[in-house]
Amino acid sequence: MKKALFAVALSSLLAFGAAAEGYVSANDLDQGTIDSATSLEDGFKILASAEKIVIIDKADGDENADGEKFNQRINLKGKGSTSVRSVSFPVKAGETIVVDCATSSKTDTRTLVVVDSDGNNVLSIPAAPGKVARGSAKAKKAGTYYAYSSGSGMYIYQIDVK
Repeated sequence: MKKALFAVALSSLLAFGAAAEGYVSANDLDQGTIDSATSLEDGFKILASAEKIVIIDKADGDENADGEKFNQRINLKGKGSTSVRSVSFPVKAGETIVVDCATSSKTDTRTLVVVDSDGNNVLSIPAAPGKVARGSAKAKKAGTYYAYSSGSGMYIYQIDVK
């Protein structure tokens, strides 16, 4: 009996420990308007409201540093926060967060930020017009993290937690 309980407890711990790794790619999402919190795979969520929508729309084959092409993007449609116009996701301490993004402006560099659940800035990615920018950071603590524009509109192509 004790061995069976130990085995169940151990398998539960192992399953929990592997849960934080994951990713979201705009290429895998359905196009359309998001006007409320929407759960995705691997614990990712797109956070939006009726007043502050997020759109999954067409991209023109924009390419990241690895040569991956994106035919869709998560269009944040403006400045975000931990409650709207953002993507939230679980992270374990020590995992690496990698984000591919771009400014929606044809003339202005804009910044995408990733913050932890306390609002501490973990990553800032300045994105110049016409290019997919990539940023990465190692998480110091476990919890829910949020990616959003610190100013005006931004596109998120992919977030990878590994």
